Parts: sequence; C-alpha cells; structure tokens
Amino acid sequence: MEEMGREAMEKAKLFLACGEEEAGVVSELAALPRRRQFPSLFEGLFLRGMKIDRMEPGLVVYSFKVPPRLTDSNGTLSPGAIADLLDVAGGSATLSYGLPVQVTVNLAIQYLSSAKIDEELEMTARFLKNVGIHSYTSIHLRSKTTGELVACCQQLCSLKPRSKI
Repeated sequence: MEEMGREAMEKAKLFLACGEEEAGVVSELAALPRRRQFPSLFEGLFLRGMKIDRMEPGLVVYSFKVPPRLTDSNGTLSPGAIADLLDVAGGSATLSYGLPVQVTVNLAIQYLSSAKIDEELEMTARFLKNVGIHSYTSIHLRSKTTGELVACCQQLCSLKPRSKI
C-alpha cells in the first residue's frame, strides 16, 4: 500500500514538472507584491458586493446582486454560497444586538427557490432571543424583483463566555 502511494506521488511530480522552455517563461514573470483588498479569502469571495441597507440592534438588512463567482453550473446561486451568506448575516444580527458570537452550532436552512446571476436579492437577519450561552436568529433571503423567498434559516450560535473577573 505504501509503495502505491510513493508511485502515485512520483507520477504527480512528473506530471507537474515543467520543461526548460516553461521554466524560462516562468522565471521572466514579474511578481509584484499583491495589495490585500480583503482581510481573508472568505470575505473577498462571499462578501464582496454586499451592501448593508439597514442596521439596528438585532436587525441587519443586506442587498446584493448574485455574482457569477457564487453560482453553480446552472447559473443559479449555489446552496453552499447561500448557507455561507445566511450564516454571516445571522452572526451579524447577533453582534448588532451586542452579543459576542463564538461559533454557529446549528444552521437549519430551507431552500425554497433559486436565484440567477445578476438577480437582486435582499437578506434580512433578525436576532430572536438569547438563552444562556446560546442565541437564536432568523434569516430570510428573498428576490427583490419578485419578492419570492429563496431560502430561510434558523441559526443557533454559541456565544463567547463573559469574563467573571
């Protein structure tokens, strides 16, 4: 078994190796330092283009157009992207209420319809309640043009424990 692993590794090395001509082209490339526009890959990939329309304690309303980078092979907003967006919105509603979110424990999503590239969407996140070290949030994602619900979600978050000092 271990021998097969080494053999596969050698094949991968040969496949990825570049010849003298390719090495020459690569060595001539100018590698300029990249300016960081976003603090993380996640924020640059998922949150770029989102706009906060309204924010008050326990309520955050976002709007955005579905970008091609978040769509599946059918040109619709992918379920994974929907889940990430709902998670971020729920956490922000809890934070806007003044509670420190540590981690999402449960994200119960109902996928109800699809959203196409460039479709305008609105996402509303409402903080519902705080029970001990947990918070509950409700999030709705809907089309701005048709008003149709794309997804709705209930989020349960674990809160950072407060210091007793």
